Amino acid sequence: MREETQDASATYRVSERRFGRFERAFPRPPDVDAGRIEARFKDGVLKVTLPKNPAAAQPWSRIETRG
Repeated sequence: MREETQDASATYRVSERRFGRFERAFPRPPDVDAGRIEARFKDGVLKVTLPKNPAAAQPWSRIETRG
């Protein structure tokens, strides 16, 4: 089996090439909106989109100050 792997040193992108049948599994991050996950396979490329939950996408909140 021939295998090529590429890692762009980013936490959200991994590129792999394998020849023959294979399977890949990974845990879903807790801040992902499971109802909006999409997977597309086109021209031999599988693209999986894991959109963040809208509440988790905002890392800050506004706090009113008095005085």
